[in-house]
Amino acid sequence: MVKPTAPTRGMWLAVATAATWAVALVISAFLLPVYGTATYVSSGTDTGISPGPVPITQTVVEVNGLAGAVAMAVPLLAALVVLAALRRGVHRVSLIVAWTATGFLALFNLLALLSIGVLMIPATAALLVACLLATRVAHDSGT
Repeated sequence: MVKPTAPTRGMWLAVATAATWAVALVISAFLLPVYGTATYVSSGTDTGISPGPVPITQTVVEVNGLAGAVAMAVPLLAALVVLAALRRGVHRVSLIVAWTATGFLALFNLLALLSIGVLMIPATAALLVACLLATRVAHDSGT
């Protein structure tokens, strides 16, 4: 049996970057207004519409409820899975788990690309870097 190789500093930095971005996404779901609408007020003008729109902005949670926050937490879940997988060292099973979690996150990004998926790309990219570094370490050590 081959002994697992210790994770490198680069792997930890990549996973920490992904986790930090993911936490920021969850917080932003509650606080950052990302949806904008325009309402027009009826007035006494010829067209019956006032000259300018009144902008209304809402957060992801205000528009989608807690399901929006859950969707924004998917990168955090993936980062925690990768962190747990690599915590005990780099070996075949940890690589499979890390790549699987990252792959599911990339698929989720693709499915949600027209809405919130684009916000998750940095976390996904950081997890891809962590997985690539882990794969290189495993290959170099013969694991």
